[in-house]
Formats: sequence, C-alpha cells, structure tokens
Amino acid sequence: MCPDPQSPGAWTCYADVSLVLAHTSSSLNIRFVAAVEKTREDCGDESYGFSNFKIDLTDQPLMPYISIVADESVGDASIGSGWSPSGVTLYPRYGYVHGGCGSCGTNGFGLIATNTDAVKTWVSLPTHSSAEISLRLWSQDWWDNEYAYIYVDGSLVYTSDVRGGECLASWLPYHDNPCGGGYHMCEGSCGASYAGAWTCYIDVKLLIAHSSSSFSIKINAATEKTRETCIDESFGFSNFKLRLL
Repeated sequence: MCPDPQSPGAWTCYADVSLVLAHTSSSLNIRFVAAVEKTREDCGDESYGFSNFKIDLTDQPLMPYISIVADESVGDASIGSGWSPSGVTLYPRYGYVHGGCGSCGTNGFGLIATNTDAVKTWVSLPTHSSAEISLRLWSQDWWDNEYAYIYVDGSLVYTSDVRGGECLASWLPYHDNPCGGGYHMCEGSCGASYAGAWTCYIDVKLLIAHSSSSFSIKINAATEKTRETCIDESFGFSNFKLRLL
C-alpha cells in the first residue's frame, strides 16, 4: 500500500515465505514473533500480520534438490532471457513480471495476450526423477469464465480455477494500487473506464514426475470462446522457479 501523507513512515510491506523442515511429532506448535532492533513494540508504533497460511504434511523423506534450474527474482530485470515472449514489466511496489506492457496491444494495454504462449526450454539436465515448479500467475482485465494453463513437455499439468469478472475463487486481487479493483497495471489509470480492469494473481506450486534430459514449459490462458488479444485480456507470471529432485 502507499505511504500515508499524514504518516510518512507508514509503509505496508510483505514477504512470501516457504519452509520445509523435518517433523515427526503428532503435534505442531507455531509462533510468530516480530521485534525491532531495540525492543518489541505495541500497535501504536509497529505491527505485523500474516495471510495465506498453509501446512502440508508428507510421509516421504526430505530429498535435497539435485539442481536448481531456474530461480527468478522479482528484483531481476533480466528474467525474460530465454523466454518467448521475452518482455517484462516492472509493477509498482512489487517487481518484475513476465509480459511487456509496452509491446502488447494498442498503447501497451496488456501483458501477454491470451492468444500467445509463453514458452522456454532447458536442455542437458542432470539425472533426476521429479521436477518442482513454482510461480505467481497474473490475470489482467475482465476475464469471462477463463482459465490459465501450464504444460510441461506438451502435457497439461495445471489448470487454474476459473476466473470470471472480478478476482474470484483462488484468484486474489492485487491490492497494492491507488484505486482498488478498477486499476490497470499497464495503463496505470483509475476511473470508470477501468472499472473492469482487475489485476488478479494466484500462487502455483507443482511437483511432477519428470526424468527427461530436457524440460519445456508452456503457459497460456483461454476464454470460454476463444483466446483473446491484449486489447481484451492478458496474463503474466513472476517469481518462476524450477528445481529438480
């Protein structure tokens, strides 16, 4: 969120955290703590919160990654290297997202058109049996009963929840903007003409069987009728990671 002019230091920030740890007990206790450099403060000074909390249990032994093939950061402007299309956009107060606002559609209206595939291939991979994929998918504008898809080596491995209109189901609204849902990340504009310009996202993590020495990924989206141009709808993705096990 933006700093309050009445409170210049009142920044709202976040960090996404994912942990894997060995655990065999029949109970689990978790505690969140925050502290400043001097002492722990009350809400009149600082505070914290958390969301999207998940615990996954597995009876499988923890396996180290054989190889970290891709580990993209939202602070890295070069994440488009090797991808087609290769354009990226710097989102305000977030970071770099795949999809070039300046090159998609009239006046840079969207990210990656839903009639376009985002693809990349890696070769000469070490011996492995599984692949872990994680990323944040973005949907821009007013989607009408539409889905995002992920393919690996030509096979469909992920279909998102349907998104219709506003950010529904597991799609979350990108709140860090000056005018709520009616905000277009590429245009950077508010008002009635952008009332349907919702920017939504969903975090995806997949573990799939994979042993080939090459890995090809394709990401796209489709409407109930047809795949659209940037003038209508678009998608993007960020924080992409590929690890082999």
